[in-house]
Amino acid sequence: MRKNIAKVIAAFERGVSCIGDSKRTCWTDGDTIYSYRMPIAQRMKTGAIHVVTYDAAPTRTTKSQVHALHVHFDYAKHVDAIDPNYRFRSLAGDSGYQDRFGPKSAPLEPMPRLRLVK
Repeated sequence: MRKNIAKVIAAFERGVSCIGDSKRTCWTDGDTIYSYRMPIAQRMKTGAIHVVTYDAAPTRTTKSQVHALHVHFDYAKHVDAIDPNYRFRSLAGDSGYQDRFGPKSAPLEPMPRLRLVK
């Protein structure tokens, strides 16, 4: 398992926020693990952990992170989506390029500021 996702998983298990790497390819707010902006795992109020299915991951990086989560949380429930309102948007989405959901997606919102935990 890569170090950045391992660090994020460890922080998620402790319930604290963590940024996996400088590009924020994976990060957690303590309750949800994100790949870029896509929620890929979440701790439910019951304590159960839900992880998205491998097929729900739109990029190779996200697929790799989801795979690491499936291995680490082998008891987790696999779901099609953590947030049913989430729609994958390519980074080129606001420049007029076509992404998987048609032409010109809405602009990306800024990511929340997180405190780096070592």
